[in-house]
Amino acid sequence: MQILQHLKPYWHLSSQSTPSGVWAIWLVTVPTPANHQFMEDINPDRLIEWARSIGPQTTALVKATLQSRSFPQQAYRSCLGILSLAKKYSHPLLEQACKAVFEAKEFSYKAVLQELVHLQKLSTIPSTIETLPTHENIRGAEYYQERQLS
Repeated sequence: MQILQHLKPYWHLSSQSTPSGVWAIWLVTVPTPANHQFMEDINPDRLIEWARSIGPQTTALVKATLQSRSFPQQAYRSCLGILSLAKKYSHPLLEQACKAVFEAKEFSYKAVLQELVHLQKLSTIPSTIETLPTHENIRGAEYYQERQLS
């Protein structure tokens, strides 16, 4: 009985002809595969609400991604991918990446992921130059200046 709850209609062209010689089109219902059933619950409002829980830049990007396609359903996978990045990356970093991608008008998961990788590389570069520890075997500039004079 559980499988009957997830029926999806599709059009089927019958190979049998009708008495008038016209092909018959039948509406047949088939069960939705288990790995696709979660997509029945996805809609633009739900995606925007999820993005809102991350931040305003992510919300703006998800809205723009939904509007950039002819049909909102075409953007569901991109939006789900963008929102799933919040599991791996921090919300402030994702917000920064979404802002950059939105300003570049590239509404895709791949663009956000590339921006996140770029931002992570920038944050791993140390901003301060480390000084050498003082040690008796380390010669300073004075040592070499004395040797050049003599």
